Amino acid sequence: MTAGCRARREELSFPMLAIGGAGLMNAVGNLAPTPVNRLCEAVAADDLATARRLHYALFTLNRAVFWDTNPIPIKYFMKRLGLLHDNEHRLPTLRPDAALCARLDSLLPQLRPMAEERPPTP
Repeated sequence: MTAGCRARREELSFPMLAIGGAGLMNAVGNLAPTPVNRLCEAVAADDLATARRLHYALFTLNRAVFWDTNPIPIKYFMKRLGLLHDNEHRLPTLRPDAALCARLDSLLPQLRPMAEERPPTP
């Protein structure tokens, strides 16, 4: 059995994989699965230039999901993208306040194309 470290903070996904990380736990993968998958594949193929480009494309979003306690921003984004019917939360988490909604909404133009991106058909 081999042991390896896994990136557990979204904004560290690329650096951890680049130094030999064994995988990701990345909530942004629920919002933009194709770019996150492409980042992992690029590192595995030793295409660090592509992985770095994807890292920077995802960086603001990776940080934004921790502007409040997870899963508050993730669920908000999923509702705004039409992936969830309701932005429902179980206590003790609550819906985001108006200021956070405005900050998250400002990222929707950047997020929407990444969320809609699909892998090429083989």
